[in-house]
Amino acid sequence: MVSSNSNIYLKLSFIGISFVYSILIIGLALFMAGGGHGWNSSFWASCLIIFSLPIAGFAWLYRKTNKGKKYSTIAVSIALFADVLLLCFTYFEGFENAFSPFQYDINGEFGSVIFSWYLLWCLWQLITVTVFGFNVKQSGIN
Repeated sequence: MVSSNSNIYLKLSFIGISFVYSILIIGLALFMAGGGHGWNSSFWASCLIIFSLPIAGFAWLYRKTNKGKKYSTIAVSIALFADVLLLCFTYFEGFENAFSPFQYDINGEFGSVIFSWYLLWCLWQLITVTVFGFNVKQSGIN
């Protein structure tokens, strides 16, 4: 009984942390969109983290099982889709919206927001790929 309760608390904590992290990234992306005159692509691609990060958390909870391998495959697929979506939307929107703050305002408020978003985005991708790699390694698949 105690182990099942601790498992529930662990699942809830993964969901809670994933949700807070997701909201932080989406909030930064919404700020960068700036009412439609900023970098809008980051917002639409960031919305996918709400699905991917909790699934990666469950993949970590169920590591060393087939369920964990399936969860991590889904999480990585969503993360890769988000990368492609970000790249395609940014291409059509214009790369200047994504990189101009680094040219003009790197030490200003907007430059630090976009740098924070980039950092959190890369960390999310790293977490998801690491969990996937761990699950593949534990399953014995080469």
